[in-house]
Amino acid sequence: MARSARSTTVEGPPMRVPPLRRAALSLAVAACLLPLTAAPAAADSPPAASFVFITQYLDGSGHQSVHTLECDPDGGTHHAATFACDVLRSVDGDLAAVPPLYDPCYAEPQPMRAIAVGYWHGRRVHHGLIASDPCDLMSRGGGVFPVP
Repeated sequence: MARSARSTTVEGPPMRVPPLRRAALSLAVAACLLPLTAAPAAADSPPAASFVFITQYLDGSGHQSVHTLECDPDGGTHHAATFACDVLRSVDGDLAAVPPLYDPCYAEPQPMRAIAVGYWHGRRVHHGLIASDPCDLMSRGGGVFPVP
């Protein structure tokens, strides 16, 4: 006797995922995907450093972006990978020591949170910033944090 499949439909408003939980989930997914996005320079030599950057607007829109960065060799989806790696090399991978860029700009307030996780020559790195707008993120992040 064949059994028929049953489906249950639940009516109601869409489920709302809190922004912090959504960012954590995105970070976990991105961390899992990072090894898949890496294009090794040679079969035996993985990059000396790799990072995942997640930027999330705090205006309730849910807009976020994910970028990868690899150094030695430089690459990834970061829009200025060589520049970012040069800055990181100058501070030995210490994102808290990245000097700000003093590039005056005037932008409409768009609060955002940026998180970077990864490895620098075997050392685990985690750093976050809260910025008032994309220009503030670019300036305070020293050009290392990608702007969505």
